[in-house]
Amino acid sequence: RMKIPNLPSRYQSGTLKPSRDSHDGLNGPRLATASISARRACMAVPALAEGLFLLQLSPSFEPRKHVLSELDALVDRLAPHPVAVEFRHRAWLRGEQLERTLGHLDAIGAVFVCVDAPRGRQVTLLPPVDAITDRRLAYFRAHGRNAEGWAKGKTVADRFGWEYSDAELEEIRG
Repeated sequence: RMKIPNLPSRYQSGTLKPSRDSHDGLNGPRLATASISARRACMAVPALAEGLFLLQLSPSFEPRKHVLSELDALVDRLAPHPVAVEFRHRAWLRGEQLERTLGHLDAIGAVFVCVDAPRGRQVTLLPPVDAITDRRLAYFRAHGRNAEGWAKGKTVADRFGWEYSDAELEEIRG
C-alpha cells in the first residue's frame, strides 16, 4: 500500500468522501453537496509512481447547480498528485460547455477522464469525448455498452458487465 505524504491518514485507505463538517480544507460546502468521491489509483508510469486521485463526480454536480471552480481547491490541495476528473452528468460535455469544461481542467492541471459508455438519453450516459487536458497522462474508463443494464441494473455487474468485441476495441483504439 502506498503512503501519500501530507495527506490526512483517514484518506490513505483509498476513498475520500467529503462531508459538510469536514475541517481539513479539502472541500467546501458546495463541493461536499456534490457528493464527490476520490479514489487513489496507482499508475505504472515512473513520473506518477506516487499515484493519482480519481474524482468521480455525482450526477447532481451539473452546470445548472454548480461551477467548475468548485473543483479548484480540491485539485490544488491534492497537488502535486495528479487529479483525474470523471464527470457523471452529460451537460458538462455538450457544445460550448465542453470547451469550457476542458479549458478549466487544463487551466487547473486536472486530467479529463474519457469514458466509453452506452449511448442513450440518461444524463449519466456521457457522449464520447477524446481529450487530453494534462500532458502527463491520459485516463480512459471502459464502462461497457450495455444500455439496458445501465438503465435497469441493480448491481455493478448488471450495469458494467460487458465483454468488448474485437470490433468495439478497434473502434475505441481509433
